[in-house]
Amino acid sequence: MENCNNKEELIKLYSNEYPEELRKSLLELSLTKLGNLSNNNPIKLKIEQENNIREIVQKQDFSKENFLEGLNNLSYEQISYVGW
Repeated sequence: MENCNNKEELIKLYSNEYPEELRKSLLELSLTKLGNLSNNNPIKLKIEQENNIREIVQKQDFSKENFLEGLNNLSYEQISYVGW
């Protein structure tokens, strides 16, 4: 993760290295970790991001494409904060 210089590289890393069975959990964790930050924290989820990710994780047939869609809703800083 420390070798990733931008969002695209970070998403590619997660896409290739993050275990498939944990992908949905990472997006759920992003809702918790980023949603519970104080309102003045710049990486706190915006309402639109939260709604989009919630909709993605509630899909019956969660896929790699859903995972990538969820990550693309987040900024580089947000993905890095949620961590792995």
